[in-house]
Amino acid sequence: FGGDYRVIVTSTDPRGRITPTVASLESVPLIAGMPVATSAPAAFDVDVDDGQLLVFTAQSSSSRDLIDIQVFDPDGFSASFHQSTSPGVPVTLLISGEDRTGPYRVIANSTDAGSELTATLDAIEPRSLATGDGVVSTTSPAVFDIDVTDDQGVRVIADTDPTDSLLSLHVFDPDGFPTGASAVYQPLPSVNELSPDIVALFPPAVQDLFVDGLPPTVDEAIAQLTEEGLLDEVVDVLGQYPEAADAFDAAPPPASADPAQVSVQVVRGFSDQYRVVVTSLDRQSEIRVQLIEDAAPRD
Repeated sequence: FGGDYRVIVTSTDPRGRITPTVASLESVPLIAGMPVATSAPAAFDVDVDDGQLLVFTAQSSSSRDLIDIQVFDPDGFSASFHQSTSPGVPVTLLISGEDRTGPYRVIANSTDAGSELTATLDAIEPRSLATGDGVVSTTSPAVFDIDVTDDQGVRVIADTDPTDSLLSLHVFDPDGFPTGASAVYQPLPSVNELSPDIVALFPPAVQDLFVDGLPPTVDEAIAQLTEEGLLDEVVDVLGQYPEAADAFDAAPPPASADPAQVSVQVVRGFSDQYRVVVTSLDRQSEIRVQLIEDAAPRD
């Protein structure tokens, strides 16, 4: 709607310097099955029909990029907000026409200004998944509806071919909001495939931490760096030296005999019905999904 607006910006650091930026965006129509590549920030228009379920995915070309997505409903009100779980990981969200139809607008931004974003929209028919179904085979993306009773916790397990560089699970409540339970698999190259010049860009403490080689996935590397208090230093290096991030992008992932596997625990919250989205970078590879009982506390 046209008119004057007021924007209030706050910071947790009262001494921090804030630089506001206003940019005019031309929205791009996004149609199911037709990926669109553009630079960040970007706006996408999505038409949602009655009863339709759409999976929106945004993937950055940069492995150091964090993406945030905001969805606005047909009245222009913010419907949901989503963010990458870690650098280089795509954002996946649901847009449902079960309760509201019409034109939605999706705004995608990233921490790496100007990086290329690829937005994909898929129309999906959800399938039910129960603990007695055993292993269910599918391809990416896939959506499953699960029920969780008061005294039951469940765990969704998915695996795919070891050559697939990315496999992720996202769990949403009935309103389409992420519950915070998600996991992602992303292989890292061998340290031996990185040049000495690239390795030298990282602080000695980081080099010592991974002297015997990098862990198999980004998630495991982030966990180790966080535990040692070195994550911010690595993020600073990747932001200051683009060639370091590019080296990780260019290096082939290590060969693995094990399938890429992720799992997410789901426990009952305000609802007993949840929706699980499984995505894979390779849309041709088979994904095996299983729901098992898991009464352990939430991860």
